[in-house]
Amino acid sequence: MAPITTYSERRMDGRRQFSLFPHEILVVGHRFFGASYEVKIPLKSIEPTVSRIFVRSTFFLAGVILAAGNTFICILLKSLLLPWSFLILFFALGIIGFCLVGATFKRIEFAQFRSQAGVVVFDVARSGPECHKFDEFVQTLIQQMQAAKTTTSGSSAASEH
Repeated sequence: MAPITTYSERRMDGRRQFSLFPHEILVVGHRFFGASYEVKIPLKSIEPTVSRIFVRSTFFLAGVILAAGNTFICILLKSLLLPWSFLILFFALGIIGFCLVGATFKRIEFAQFRSQAGVVVFDVARSGPECHKFDEFVQTLIQQMQAAKTTTSGSSAASEH
């Protein structure tokens, strides 16, 4: 069966592909230096309300530490009157840190979906080449969750009679 709609996101820490079907959503992901996974989540187990959060990448903190730490080391070693040849590695790592800070400074918007118990089941990020489809995908997802709940409550009411 073909999905109703799809959405893919790409961030510095990995990528995910979401495929929305009538009664479930399939999430296929690959983490940078981590696991690959494929998860099917039934739509009837998710509340059709969305929470929005804005988060910086974890690489932002790594960039700040690299930039600040290596800047401090360069200043310290230069105050000891060491030649630049001793500082080149620390200088290069500091530049990499500043580049990471610049690349990950912008906060990423996430739409979070919770179970009936209030636990976050999954989230979707406005990131990557399809970020222009984010709002449309989230709205379609909410509508499909509402439809799945209506179908579930309608079938359980019919079985009671």
